Amino acid sequence: YRFVIKNEDIDLNKLIGQVVDRYRVELENRDIECEISGNAVINADARLMDIMLDNLVMNTAKYALDSSLVKRAVNTDSLVISNRMDGEISCDPSELWEPMKKGNSARTGHTGNGLGLSIVKKVLDLSGFTGDIQIEDGWFVVTIAFKR
Repeated sequence: YRFVIKNEDIDLNKLIGQVVDRYRVELENRDIECEISGNAVINADARLMDIMLDNLVMNTAKYALDSSLVKRAVNTDSLVISNRMDGEISCDPSELWEPMKKGNSARTGHTGNGLGLSIVKKVLDLSGFTGDIQIEDGWFVVTIAFKR
């Protein structure tokens, strides 16, 4: 089976909206509000972008602080997703790209195999994009750069 990457123009805001809808119940149950600023059309593989966004939105649904705001800033160069963290990260943020790496093994009530961000990293590599993770004053910030 060969996976063929088929790049096309993608309305990033529309795709983010569709992905957020999948997690609407979890987000509402935890009183997490999503805000999006800017908009962009990027050239990428729609299936890969869906997988990437699904993992990023699932992370915010799991790990954002209750009753908080998740910010998504979009432009043709990048997507920045930031949320207040529920707890601390016990490793260097860049290590979270590695398979099976979890930010905090002591997290209770969170199920996860530590694959989400490594899947995002694989999608970025396949797409020719780059990613960066930062922790800034209790905010978890993922930046996806769409420059090839």
